[in-house]
Amino acid sequence: TEKVWDLTGKEVGLIKGVEPVKVQIKPNAVFPQVSQYHMTQDVLIEVSQIIADFLRQGVLKEVLSSPCNSPIMGLKKPCGKVRIVQDLQKINEIVIKCCP
Repeated sequence: TEKVWDLTGKEVGLIKGVEPVKVQIKPNAVFPQVSQYHMTQDVLIEVSQIIADFLRQGVLKEVLSSPCNSPIMGLKKPCGKVRIVQDLQKINEIVIKCCP
């Protein structure tokens, strides 16, 4: 499990050496452009720090433009830290389902 999960709590636990999943889009699908959700300044600061960590760890890659977007939110956990969640409802509408 130490090869899959980070036991220190400092890394995301990115699985290395595995091909990324390739998502198939429905023919003639229109890519969604969904407005970003409002976040308070303190949550926005924490979300920015999390994203910077994800970029540093190679979990995210910066792109200059994208045909679509989906909003994220920073939710406070009971311990007070922030968790990032992404609203993929509009993306899910244009993806070809691979499983029931």
